[in-house]
Amino acid sequence: MKAGIKTSEFWASVVVSLLGVLVALGVINTDQQKVLTNSVHQITGAIMAAVPIVGYAISRGHAKKGQDK
Repeated sequence: MKAGIKTSEFWASVVVSLLGVLVALGVINTDQQKVLTNSVHQITGAIMAAVPIVGYAISRGHAKKGQDK
């Protein structure tokens, strides 16, 4: 099992927590919050589109590798 600091879940929670603190302190204003929200939505959409493609490519690679034996 990976150490907690090496997981993507840990880093995602750190980033979200830091953004929350910056918003609470007023460092990030309302206009900047909208830009951040839009950016997060775009990044999330890109990841959600890329993950199945990569997963499919890897699974096909494994299937093809199994046929060669």
